[in-house]
Amino acid sequence: LIAPAGEVKSVRRGYRDDTLILETVFETTDGAVRLIDFMPLRGNAPCLVRIAVGERGRVRMRMELVLRFDYGSATPWVRQLPGGGGIRATAGPDTVYFRTPAKLRGEKMTTVAEFDISAGERVPFTLAWTQTHEKESPPCDAEKALAETEKWWHNWSLKCAYQGKWREAVLRSLITLK
Repeated sequence: LIAPAGEVKSVRRGYRDDTLILETVFETTDGAVRLIDFMPLRGNAPCLVRIAVGERGRVRMRMELVLRFDYGSATPWVRQLPGGGGIRATAGPDTVYFRTPAKLRGEKMTTVAEFDISAGERVPFTLAWTQTHEKESPPCDAEKALAETEKWWHNWSLKCAYQGKWREAVLRSLITLK
């Protein structure tokens, strides 16, 4: 969960044009926040990126991360990364690195963060998986990954040769199937 901590007046979701990058806009009485979700091009470790972007005002946000492995049957051992800025969670052969500048704390077997975000601010969250016996995955640069991922999807989408009446629907279907 990454969402406003208080009452949400409205929510809008949509994909950026010709990409698989999802954007969710939360409107509250205090302001608006855009949440950008995507998976970057695969490197050494599969990664999931979320970026909270302040659009208007100042909004109190809450993040909750409940990690379970082996189809929910294994609760990982969680420890903070040296120097802060994230956690490492391990259960058997699986390890994930969750990194963010937001201050994390444990709460009832859940990793939690509460933070304020103002217009123009960006707070990244990255979650990367690796096998436990592998060395630590290097941190993912969320902003660089966003630019590269968006460029990759735009280039891939240009290969769609269909130019008929339903081009937008055909392209969105192709992106979804990809």
